[in-house]
Amino acid sequence: EIRSFSGLFQSLGTFVFTFICHHTVNLAYEELPAEIRHPKIWRRVSTNSIVLATETSLSLGIFTYLTFGVHTPTDVLMGYPSDLTVANIARLLLCATMVLTFPLPFLTCREMITLIMVDI
Repeated sequence: EIRSFSGLFQSLGTFVFTFICHHTVNLAYEELPAEIRHPKIWRRVSTNSIVLATETSLSLGIFTYLTFGVHTPTDVLMGYPSDLTVANIARLLLCATMVLTFPLPFLTCREMITLIMVDI
């Protein structure tokens, strides 16, 4: 909940992490092999990815709300006990996602630097 500057700064990481991949979509599409670089295939992959992400987020939200009700914590994974194996697996998977997502902006930077160097 953003009601103050401290709330804004606490939420900023979530916003940045959520929208980190959108600028790499064009580069990823261009890197596909010619035989599968088709808008129809890309649309199917994009749609399936969004549906999977939506289903995952909804299931996490619904089951967390069913567990905690109106006392659902902001960080839903931290609301579960530290000795709960399923919650620890979810925490580990979230960490893996962050580690694998972090390098994505560097792909765009590298591509832009390469294009600038070629033009010089």
